[in-house]
Amino acid sequence: MGNQAQPIELQLIHGNKNRRTKAEIEKRRKAEEALKASKDKLKPPTWLDKGAKKEFRYIINEMSELDVLNNLDVHALSMYCDAYSNYVEITKLINETGLARRVVVDYTEDNEPIYELVMDKEAILRKKQFYDQVRQLGIQFGFTPSARAKIALSQAKAELAEEDEEFDV
Repeated sequence: MGNQAQPIELQLIHGNKNRRTKAEIEKRRKAEEALKASKDKLKPPTWLDKGAKKEFRYIINEMSELDVLNNLDVHALSMYCDAYSNYVEITKLINETGLARRVVVDYTEDNEPIYELVMDKEAILRKKQFYDQVRQLGIQFGFTPSARAKIALSQAKAELAEEDEEFDV
């Protein structure tokens, strides 16, 4: 299987490894601009809960200056916000109830319940699943410090390559 196609700006951020000429780069930019999706529907879907909608609006607001999100990103961003909201909810539940729960294991002769503390493995597993979803989607959007550092490093390399290209004869 071959490499996935990447937008020209992303290729340049990673250092123009394909050694495209300025004319090829400009031609590619124009072609991508013609296919660019609009940004008029960057609104949270109605199916998101209140917390997820709040996160959705926060991200749209924070990323507006970067000019990277468009209407085609709404679904993936919605999934991120939904997973984030679920993670917050399960974390609140665990904080309220603890990692262990009381379970009736038997009864005394007086019909009084005998309790045992049992780890709430289901809540812990669900929290981990939501964390993994948030982490994976967050990396795709560049929400983690390491994802942003990787982008910044690639941009710095691309700028150095452009400077070197200017001095080539």
